[in-house]
Amino acid sequence: MEGSYSETNNNVGYVPISYPHSDEMEMACLGAMLEDNLAVEIAVETLNPFDFYSERHKVIFLEIKSLYDSGINVDIVSVQEKLNNKNALGEIGGSSYLVSLTESVSAVSSIKYYCDVIKKHSRTRKLYSSVLSVYDEKEPDKIIEKMNMLV
Repeated sequence: MEGSYSETNNNVGYVPISYPHSDEMEMACLGAMLEDNLAVEIAVETLNPFDFYSERHKVIFLEIKSLYDSGINVDIVSVQEKLNNKNALGEIGGSSYLVSLTESVSAVSSIKYYCDVIKKHSRTRKLYSSVLSVYDEKEPDKIIEKMNMLV
């Protein structure tokens, strides 16, 4: 977890920052993608891997997108095989994690909503990062320059 300091010389004033995200939405989105190719199409058009907060969700999304871009039908078996061939299956939690993703979907038809929430959290995290970069600046001219870039 990252944080911000009100005093840079020590940990006095340290404020932990929890970046906005929803593991449940990310899991439901990926689960829907594993169950329905229309969900894959919607998610791939809306999201990019960096919209996901969880590293393992980024990896899974990338593999689903790769299959989709290659014209290969996306399902749990094809994704598992692709991850296994790249020695990444263990990295994401194994086959059981992929199965748990499909179990986390309440309605595949909600894919657009899942994507919209994930995208909103992603944009908010990017804004937080931008604000923190200004916060860490010491020179007034640089602060003004960075603030203008944010607006």
